[in-house]
Amino acid sequence: MPCELLIHAKAHSKAIKGSIETVKDSPAIWGGKEGLPDYVILTITDKTKEQVRAYRERLQELFYSELLNSDAEGRRYRIWVNPNIGIINTAKGMRAKFRDFLVNKYGAQVVTYSPPNEAVFDIPNTDWTKLQSEIHDRFTKAINGQRYYFLEDDVDAAVGNGGKASLTGNQAAARIVDRLA
Repeated sequence: MPCELLIHAKAHSKAIKGSIETVKDSPAIWGGKEGLPDYVILTITDKTKEQVRAYRERLQELFYSELLNSDAEGRRYRIWVNPNIGIINTAKGMRAKFRDFLVNKYGAQVVTYSPPNEAVFDIPNTDWTKLQSEIHDRFTKAINGQRYYFLEDDVDAAVGNGGKASLTGNQAAARIVDRLA
């Protein structure tokens, strides 16, 4: 079953031109304000709403962590960060904020900076679920806001076509831009 994406047709205070607002099964019922001049509707001909949502979630994964070992003193974690962010080994300001957050708030020690997007931290016994939640709140929400969007030329083409466009899933994926890349 195809699906439809509501795409911002222009930039405003809460979104950039081309960013995805929502996804619905097709044929979708859209309200009167969910069209031109503010939005265009993109039909993905070969993907369901659930498939598009799962794809977006994978795109927006910023952090991954794994417990390497644990003892009475604490835990050693490997933390991977999406390479487009450069949070650990490049973009020193963001790397410093992330490291300082773990060191100052949780008493972490940096063991190694591996490839540019990985690091190993020793963190004294702590509630990892709470830590992951704080990482999400502090870093993910700030970085992810309208991070992925469709190329402006594609949005303009949809506007010129009465606010509608139709693509396959592969065609749509090829037209998505990561503004952090």
